Amino acid sequence: MTLEITHYINKILDPNKDSIEIGSASKGGVIKVYGDFNNPEDFIHRLDNAIALMKYSGEAIEHAKSSNVKFITEANTTKDNDIPSKE
Repeated sequence: MTLEITHYINKILDPNKDSIEIGSASKGGVIKVYGDFNNPEDFIHRLDNAIALMKYSGEAIEHAKSSNVKFITEANTTKDNDIPSKE
């Protein structure tokens, strides 16, 4: 009887394995941008897009606040807002 042992090695080649976090959780949020440090032009493009999206989302939140939009965390949770139980 011959025993054959086979080994499989899976290597995932991900060109976007590097990352940079920009922003601060306490100052408007954090975005983590993935890319390849060996391709700085593409990484800079990704960073520019992330910064533009972060700015856009901040402006949207400020607009909502100035329009008196209630956020889920700010909504009043009183008995009047509770869903009646089916007991």
